[in-house]
Formats: sequence, structure tokens, C-alpha cells
Amino acid sequence: MGWVLSPSSTPDGVASTIDTYQPWTDASGGTISTWAMLTNSAATAWAQIGYMEYPQDGFPGPNGTQVYTPFWFMEVNGVQGGEVTEQIFLTQNTYSQPVVGQTYNYKVLYDASSNQLTLQLQGLDPYYYNEQTGLFYEVGSYTPSGWVPQLAEVLGEGWDQSSQMVGDQVSPATFAATEYLPNGSSKLQPLNSSSDPAAVLPSLSQIPSDVPIYGIKSETPSEFLVWDWGCPPNTSSFESNTNTLYSYYPGVSSSLSQGMYANTSPAVAPLTNSYAIAFESNSSQLNIYTTGSPGSDFNTNDGMMPGSSPSIIALSGSAYEVAFENSSGNLCTYVSSGDSTSCTNLGMNSATSTPSITD
Repeated sequence: MGWVLSPSSTPDGVASTIDTYQPWTDASGGTISTWAMLTNSAATAWAQIGYMEYPQDGFPGPNGTQVYTPFWFMEVNGVQGGEVTEQIFLTQNTYSQPVVGQTYNYKVLYDASSNQLTLQLQGLDPYYYNEQTGLFYEVGSYTPSGWVPQLAEVLGEGWDQSSQMVGDQVSPATFAATEYLPNGSSKLQPLNSSSDPAAVLPSLSQIPSDVPIYGIKSETPSEFLVWDWGCPPNTSSFESNTNTLYSYYPGVSSSLSQGMYANTSPAVAPLTNSYAIAFESNSSQLNIYTTGSPGSDFNTNDGMMPGSSPSIIALSGSAYEVAFENSSGNLCTYVSSGDSTSCTNLGMNSATSTPSITD
């Protein structure tokens, strides 16, 4: 999922600043990864650098260490000396790993005059560890054997609906400063420019039920977002100490820029392609925030008892139902499929401000 550019002449480089997401990877799904890559037109020879995650919690690393994913990697194929795949490190003699929530710049460069490929992490030459010698070595440069770069790619890879991609619908992965170096130029240009547009691969993938697995959204000619619609339903939400609605996915919290009534709690329900978050707004009305890229807030115009909190459940067809205490202190429900509110004559005790609801 991402952008692929086939320029009119050999690209001399490709780069992207990618945020580090903490993906959930199913044991049956295989690895997931993000990368910047130069490759031939058939994608049979390439040079790439990015980060990767294996299933489960980790795998054996260099010198008897345990590597907890994600980790940086590089791979070159179709070069003199054969294929090279390495876990890489930012600094020498340090088993460094990407920090979840931080961004890193990945770059692949090609020098046509010397026929050399080089890979950079944060603008530096990365290192790899040699288990035979017990030493760190600079990755260095590689000589393509019988090919020159023809495509510039920046992609994120996932597997299926049970294997999390490198972003979710609440916190999509951001690929910023996504650029390429035109042949003979010294200045990077947006990878998806109007004069030399990149292909979006793919705009949506499909599963048999015709529900999209992956989403992608172009923000600017040099920035795009990707996410996986098939996230496990474990996103939570909370009211911050500034009375703002936040979502939380393990390792990442995001402000949804919605004011909440002080000392109340939102409720979350996983829908088919998003999450619905019910909360009392700072004007004491029932609001529903639906996640996505971008997300959207809906005001039901139903008044709530100040200081109370709603409950929510998912219904079929991406609908939902919310139970709440209205401004008169009565138990009410709101159903999205008919945009309808029903209130009972049952008064709620002022000490019990959160009704429960179940399917």
C-alpha cells in the first residue's frame, strides 16, 4: 500500500519520513514492513530500507539478544556478491531499534557514474552486526548486476484482515517527506507530483465480502496515510486532563479535538470499517465521533444530564445504539440506523450516571 513512481529516466534516489507504528501481527500472517525502495521495472532486483515486525513478541537477535519488534532492516537483491538482508542499527556498537511513535527518514540513493547503491537511515550510513566476527560494520554501497533503477517506491505492507498493517483507522501511518531524486538532479521532489505522478497501489484492496481491508489517503504530493480496516477491536478512548476526547491504541494516543463535559467517560463500539465513540460534549449533548481518515463528529442534539456518561453497542450494518441519561434524568436510547431517540419514563438516580447496554 503506497506510492510507486515510474519516471521518464532512471531515478537517482527515493526517500520518506515514516512514523513508527506498533503493529499487531498475527502468528499466521507473516511479517509486515514499511520501506523506501529503488527497483527495476519487473521488481526482480532492488534496494530497500525501512522497518519490519515479525509475529509474536520478538525473535533471537545478534550476540544472544532478544529483538523486540519493530526493527530496522535493509535488503539488496541483484547485486554483485548476491542478495544481502540485514537487521540494521543507527549507531555502531549499539543494538538500537526504532521507537514507537517517533519518525525516521529512510533513503536509497543511486550514483549512475559509479553504478553504486547506498542506503541511509536518518541521513546516516547504518550498521549491521556480523555474528561470525562479533563486530559491527557499516552497510556501505552495492553494485547492481545487470540492472539500473527504474521505479521509486514507498510502501507499507500487510497481509490479511487478521494481520495488522502499519497503521489503523484511528492512528493511520504517516509517510511524510515522500520524495524522489530525478536523474541528474541534486534536489528531491515530491514523489506524487502533477508533472510526474505516482501510481497509488492499490487505492483499496478487497476481500471476498467486498469490504476494504486497507485504506490510503493522499494528504499532499509528498505525504500519504495508510491504515488497516481490519484492526482488532481494542481501541479505547478517554477524556484528557484538558477535557478533550482522545483515542488510544497500544503505544499511540491521539487527540480527536472534541471538547467533553468535565469528569465524564466516553464509550467505544467497533463497527465494520471504523469505531464509534459516544460521549457527552462540553455543551451537555450526546455526540458520536466516528473514526476514519478523517474522522467525523455527529451531534445527535439530544441533551444529556450534565456529568453523565453514555454506553454504546454495535449493531449490524455499521449501525450502533447508545444508552444515556437525558437532561431530565430519564433513561433514553439513540439508534443510528434510523437517527431516532426513544426515552422511557424511568428516572435515573443522580448517583448512577452511566446506564448499561448489551446486545
